[in-house]
Amino acid sequence: MKMEKTIAILIIIIIELSAVSGVYIILPKELILGRVGTTVPNPSVNVGNLQDKAYTYTGADIVVHEYEIHIDDYVTIVVIDDGLTSTEWKALEQNPEANVDVVGFLTETSSGSIKYITNPNDDYLDDQNFHGHGFAVISMIAAVARDVEVIFVDLDYLGYDPYGFEYGEYKIWNWINTNQATKDIDIISWSMHHNVDFTTSSILQKWTSLKNKGVIMLTGAGKFGNYMNVDRGISYKYQSYYTDWYAVGSIDHETRSYGSTKNQRSWFSPLATDD
Repeated sequence: MKMEKTIAILIIIIIELSAVSGVYIILPKELILGRVGTTVPNPSVNVGNLQDKAYTYTGADIVVHEYEIHIDDYVTIVVIDDGLTSTEWKALEQNPEANVDVVGFLTETSSGSIKYITNPNDDYLDDQNFHGHGFAVISMIAAVARDVEVIFVDLDYLGYDPYGFEYGEYKIWNWINTNQATKDIDIISWSMHHNVDFTTSSILQKWTSLKNKGVIMLTGAGKFGNYMNVDRGISYKYQSYYTDWYAVGSIDHETRSYGSTKNQRSWFSPLATDD
């Protein structure tokens, strides 16, 4: 039963990543966030019923309703992203239309030690400057997989925060691999890309170890000009380069003024196909 639940959620997350892969604005209209401040917009009933166009276009509503997915046996997802504040954490657990159980927040302190927070009221969370995308990603998952358990891994993505893991750090993968069994980790979701080469054997070994343990690892297929792991003529071995990862692309569900066209490959997702 646990494996069936995991596979069902995997299908949903693949669908949902196509809607959330844009940096901050390729989302259901009720989740257009920009950079989230102290006020967190809660998903509406339209999101809760999976009737926003971002859901109906991808068929998420059909998958959920026809297959009657209910998370009574918990599945644990690790979401690697840009930050999660106390306010966002509480909103994710309390909104009736899209809620999850955030069981932990993993970060690296300024001194280099690993810190694992389990209390959303921890004052440490309020020191983050860059956040919002992670909240949006989890909100998308929450609408279709109610009560799923989430472990958040905090990246200091662009160096704006006083703490957080660097993008390609080995410590992330060593912690996840070491704690996979005790934390019951089933899925890893990582939608971000950055110009970092993943060629260090120690990291690649952890990915292989996680795959061999049955952990399903999902990532965005590319970002903006990063076609086939090439950015402005320079080749990078992103996580999507490796077969340990399932790379997810995106097709637009509506036409937008800044270059996206309905039914065409999304401008931010260069590895998706147009048909």
